[in-house]
Amino acid sequence: MSVFRPVVPSDLLPSDRARALHDQLGEAWAARRRAEHKAATLLVRIADEGAYLELGFVSLAAYAADALDLGARQARDLLRIGRELPGLPAVDR
Repeated sequence: MSVFRPVVPSDLLPSDRARALHDQLGEAWAARRRAEHKAATLLVRIADEGAYLELGFVSLAAYAADALDLGARQARDLLRIGRELPGLPAVDR
């Protein structure tokens, strides 16, 4: 939650439309975070099990570039995050 919150008159309440849009955005953002978590853990499994080789790629970087449209640095970062998640029980759910 943001520390910054604009001051609005207390008699000005958000419309149902604004609240619904806000709620939908929050749900979409949470879904994105869950998807990134799953992608990170799956990329670790693909790396550790050599699945990228079975799929015809010479390296994990080549696999990530083709399958996920990730650059080498993005793939390394996602792999690093995936490897660190099990050590972060509050995050690894």
